[in-house]
Amino acid sequence: MARPKKDIDPEQVRKLAAIDCSYAEIAAVLNCDPKTLTNRFSQVIKKGREEGCASLKRKQFELAQAGNPAMLIWLGKQRLGQKEPERGMGMDELREQLTRQVDALTRALSPADAERAIAALRSVWVAA
Repeated sequence: MARPKKDIDPEQVRKLAAIDCSYAEIAAVLNCDPKTLTNRFSQVIKKGREEGCASLKRKQFELAQAGNPAMLIWLGKQRLGQKEPERGMGMDELREQLTRQVDALTRALSPADAERAIAALRSVWVAA
């Protein structure tokens, strides 16, 4: 006769997966075997991980829209392919690169958010 199934709350599994807990960590919290999670909750864990990633991206985007210079620069590099100017770059090349970055920001954000982002970037550029 098989053992009875352990009562595990799928919502708790999803929440732990959303904060990127590993199978071993989730199993430790829920006092079960990681194989149980694989067999019974792999789709719940996948959904939780996807929700966690979306939540983190949403927060990063909110920070960027609020004018956080570090997040603006990081997201610009990650999503828009921007990069640091190379050493020895001439003023014309630097001006061209900055113009491309500003254009990309104005296309990606609303006009008000773009103005805040550009102002934040200007403060970074002036300080550099």
